[in-house]
Amino acid sequence: MSRLSWFAAGTVAGVYGIVRARRVVRNFTPAGIAARTAALGAGLRVLSSEVNAAMAEREAELRVQLRDRIALAAGGEMDVGPAMIEPATQARDGEADGHR
Repeated sequence: MSRLSWFAAGTVAGVYGIVRARRVVRNFTPAGIAARTAALGAGLRVLSSEVNAAMAEREAELRVQLRDRIALAAGGEMDVGPAMIEPATQARDGEADGHR
């Protein structure tokens, strides 16, 4: 390779290194750390909402299966309404979430 090619390759590598170094330095400033922390918090909120939605969907599926099994065990004679297998909405013993 000619000297000009090596000079160009060195220039490109130097510019790339400077850009990467500035990005690293910017990420470790207080503002950069705050931005990364905010992004992490947003990601965790999204993950939490997706997990809660999936849990609610699966719980509904299990409730339907439970209702069907109860009706089958009763020989189809017993009326199994949703009130029998719905989650408790009132707290027990003064607890806010109903857990002990």
